[in-house]
Amino acid sequence: PRKELELLIYLMENRKRVVSRDELLVNIWGYDYDGRTRVVDDHIRKLRKALGKAAGQIKTVITKGYQIRDVQ
Repeated sequence: PRKELELLIYLMENRKRVVSRDELLVNIWGYDYDGRTRVVDDHIRKLRKALGKAAGQIKTVITKGYQIRDVQ
């Protein structure tokens, strides 16, 4: 799905830092986060499912957001 692809690309382009839900909502969905939506979390869950064994590369940083782990 398109949003999962956009989300993965955005996370990869910003892999050196933690990306907040606010930032993802503004840059992927085009609207400000009001604290009541779980749309980012739902799409991260779908993206992880689609990635299978590579799902662990998306790190959840509690209270901060998400980050792509460095490949070693």
